[in-house]
Amino acid sequence: MGVWDHLGDLGLLSRLLAHPAKPAVTAGIAQLLSAVRSTEDRSHPRGIQVDLFGYLRDAEARYAPAQRLSKRQEQSELEAIYWRRVCVQLRTVGDAIAWKLLEA
Repeated sequence: MGVWDHLGDLGLLSRLLAHPAKPAVTAGIAQLLSAVRSTEDRSHPRGIQVDLFGYLRDAEARYAPAQRLSKRQEQSELEAIYWRRVCVQLRTVGDAIAWKLLEA
């Protein structure tokens, strides 16, 4: 399952945008990115990485069972798609941290 597989499916995209966890996930990612942008030295990203790890661990803990259930057709694929995309977005925050360290 690729992250972009359902890009043209507007019905699915609207259901993903209406996911109940979206406001909390969006706020968490925005907070992490804001912290990355405001980092001025190499010592500060450690706290951001710890926060990122917590968010990512939680997202992957939600993705794994959703993926198993969707494969067994016990649950719709929507939950697995949503949490897979959240994991990908959180990993891009990790990339932002790495780029920030490279430019420092």
